[in-house]
Amino acid sequence: MVVFKDEKWIDKCPICTTDRYFSPDMKFLVNLECYHRMCESCVDRIFGSGPALCPYQNCGKTLKKRQFKEQIFDDINIEKEVDIRRRVCKIFNKTESDFKKPGEYDLYLEKIEDMVYNLTNEIDVEKTEEELLKYEEANRGLININNDRVKQNLIKFQQKQEMEKNLREQKRKLKEESLLEQQEDELYYEKEVKRKLLDSASDVPAEKIINQLKFEFEQRTEMRKKKLDESIKALTSQLTNSDIEKDKNKKVTTPFTPYDGDKDLEFKFTLNDSYDDFATNNAKNNPAYLAGGWRVEQVYERALQQAFIGIGCFIDEKVVLSSQGIESF
Repeated sequence: MVVFKDEKWIDKCPICTTDRYFSPDMKFLVNLECYHRMCESCVDRIFGSGPALCPYQNCGKTLKKRQFKEQIFDDINIEKEVDIRRRVCKIFNKTESDFKKPGEYDLYLEKIEDMVYNLTNEIDVEKTEEELLKYEEANRGLININNDRVKQNLIKFQQKQEMEKNLREQKRKLKEESLLEQQEDELYYEKEVKRKLLDSASDVPAEKIINQLKFEFEQRTEMRKKKLDESIKALTSQLTNSDIEKDKNKKVTTPFTPYDGDKDLEFKFTLNDSYDDFATNNAKNNPAYLAGGWRVEQVYERALQQAFIGIGCFIDEKVVLSSQGIESF
């Protein structure tokens, strides 16, 4: 077996020294065991007949062809970290909604980062792998549920992306059709002007003929734009209605707020022109504030609204109405 020393990252295969400049279609592969890169041809040649030792010097790991994957990142350390993070997060896949107490989710994320760091930098690898295995065995049911949820969300996202793509394509076609009609109308307008000027009686002013045809042309153009806007709006509403239809069965819970004073159409107070307020006395005539659109009347009105907002509100009554699904005003 030929043994090679590790090389710095260059655009050559460290095993056969084939340069990508002369072989543009060459692909670099890495193995998940040691992350040593080599070209696809070397992988087929060395590992095509079965497991073999990694050709890198001082590696000594036995590799299998099926464990190789195409390298995505130029930096091999990033490649390794991304793969490890994906593997860890597939097991530690809880979401924030799975935690009841605040701060627990942050500790959970911190634990994930510690495990990713240890595995990426080969620190306490055996201990970390053992901890990862124990957690997977103890939470296998929840892990499968969360993974299924992620898959469903991904499917929904892909479906929405496909719908948005189709929507953009249909909009593009409508705009092209409208533009084509516009060009045809322009040609028709030019020909019609020439024809009517030649065929018209001498007592009909040419300006009147041109203005009449121009008016008709502008009317057709306006109608076409309106039709295009309506068609695009209808297509957009289809996508929006589809999202609403999917989510209509979801139970939406809103926080209970007993103070409904913000819904009052009439104020329970009379706003005066001025008040003796030390916080605004100096500012209400200051050009620096007034130039930006600030007005002291808005401050007075907001303060009084907040002061009167709870008057006439009986919390016990509103709790009962809210539990029955009745909104009170």
